[in-house]
Amino acid sequence: MPKPPKSLLRDVCWSFSEPAPRSPAEMIDAARDYAADIQARDPRDDLVETLPFADVRIKYECAVRAPSGEWQKCEAEVRVLGAQHTRLTGADLLWELHVACGSTVGNDDHHFFEGFELVAEGKPGEPPTYRVSLGS
Repeated sequence: MPKPPKSLLRDVCWSFSEPAPRSPAEMIDAARDYAADIQARDPRDDLVETLPFADVRIKYECAVRAPSGEWQKCEAEVRVLGAQHTRLTGADLLWELHVACGSTVGNDDHHFFEGFELVAEGKPGEPPTYRVSLGS
């Protein structure tokens, strides 16, 4: 397997406060509409590009309310697997991430997607791990 890219989707604009699309295909349409609304570059090419892996871990930070009522930072992870081990696309990653974290990250101050950064290439038999960059 080729080395995973050091970063992914750095030029794709998205907000996790947006409604969750129902599929990766709808994610592409929603991201294109969002980019047009904020006068950003059309993300279609980045989202339809086939990535060099069929399995990946994505880490992200969010805030959760503790029983005491105080907000606490937490780290969460989502694993994305290509259907029948087919290679994933950028839309697959962004959609699965939104489904996993939209209800938490979408309510945080830092809910704007700013790409993925590689944190671990993965050992043999293990997928690479990326961290989500979020902005406000």
